[in-house]
Amino acid sequence: MSNCLIENLPFLKLLQVTESEDQHQALLDTATPSQIRALTEICHNTLYRHCKLDRRTRKKLHKNKKLLRKVADPSKRFKSKRRYLSQSGRGIFTVLLPTIISAVSALLAK
Repeated sequence: MSNCLIENLPFLKLLQVTESEDQHQALLDTATPSQIRALTEICHNTLYRHCKLDRRTRKKLHKNKKLLRKVADPSKRFKSKRRYLSQSGRGIFTVLLPTIISAVSALLAK
């Protein structure tokens, strides 16, 4: 597991449990490069099947495949990725983050 994910685990957990759309938007608008890099890594690992997701979750993520590719693209700049994530709303995070957070938390507990 990368250090970037471990360092940004509190941010990712907060992003996961945030109910308010305004607060969610504010978190993404003020995200640091390291936090965006953690989200980029999650998107990359999801796209290339490095993390195990069940069939139903993969099907839900299929709608957001274009966004995942944009965020995971290493040639895109930090500001562009932050803008893509801010514009996408909660869609990607309601499906992706709970699965990833539980996997990362389980690995950290060991």
